[in-house]
Amino acid sequence: MPMRTPQPISLAICDDVIRDPRTGKVHIIGWASGLGVKSFPHTAAVLSVFIGLTAAPNTHDGQVVLLAPGGGRIFRSNLHRLKFSASAPSTWAVFRLGPIRFPTAAVYRLQFLCDNHLLTEREILVRYKGAPGDV
Repeated sequence: MPMRTPQPISLAICDDVIRDPRTGKVHIIGWASGLGVKSFPHTAAVLSVFIGLTAAPNTHDGQVVLLAPGGGRIFRSNLHRLKFSASAPSTWAVFRLGPIRFPTAAVYRLQFLCDNHLLTEREILVRYKGAPGDV
């Protein structure tokens, strides 16, 4: 029987992820679409990434990769073991990445790979703080 690839439910950049030990619920703190910084190059001490997935029972290895605008890799996380079972077909993982150096204001790409295959990606806008649209 062929192995079924996990399907992404969500991919979020955030400040932190907290799991309530009483309820088991996951709380994503400070969901963001990117970073506003004061100068470049900028080094982010920590960038948290939440991924939610669903799959048939099996074990997979997940990894987050950050690509520069030209496609060059600027960061690769360690592998994270993802376990799916018949009683728990959905799982989630948190990657706390860093330090990450952003050389310039641009749109970067955050990719999630599972068993070394691209499952999903999203853009991260890294810009000067105070740019139009700031609240």
